[in-house]
Amino acid sequence: MLYSPHPKQLEVHNSPDRFKVLNWGRRTGKSMFALEYTLYEALRRQGRYWIVLPTYKQAKDIYWKQYIKTLIPKELIKDINNVDLSITLNYIEDEVNGIKHDTKKPNSTIELKGSDDADKLRGTQVMGLVFDEYAYHDADAWKLVFEPMLLTTKGWAMFISTPSGRNHFYDWFQLGKSGTDSEWKAWHFTTADNETI
Repeated sequence: MLYSPHPKQLEVHNSPDRFKVLNWGRRTGKSMFALEYTLYEALRRQGRYWIVLPTYKQAKDIYWKQYIKTLIPKELIKDINNVDLSITLNYIEDEVNGIKHDTKKPNSTIELKGSDDADKLRGTQVMGLVFDEYAYHDADAWKLVFEPMLLTTKGWAMFISTPSGRNHFYDWFQLGKSGTDSEWKAWHFTTADNETI
């Protein structure tokens, strides 16, 4: 069964902005939301999607072991690759929601990555990127490695984190709040905004 986002999460789902910055406190459901958002996008628009953690070990320990194989409904899964930390989804045909995957193209995939070895990830094209705990990622990796992955696909990116001083995450958050760039938007949620707590 797919999840029901709480009102603050729904605000992000409903936003058309290409680059989303989520300054969310502890226990606001960051990681679960990141996976559910990515799954929704992979079902809606066929392609390749990544969830990127500061380290590969975090990607494996947090997402792979705790979330990704248990939260994605089994009927949506075509294949699970425990080595590459990737899930291949079945083709989707949903007339009610106007979704029909092209069976002549590769299936949608959700893959877990660590930005600690970002140089080895160069040259890939993806439809969407989620950076979890972005305040703890290498500041240069976005411009040098990840942003170019979205150029040909016109894909999107989401930067989620708890704050950690005035760093690159703080800069993106300020850009999203300022409204000076029409592609960027930022949200600040606290633990109290999570209705399940």
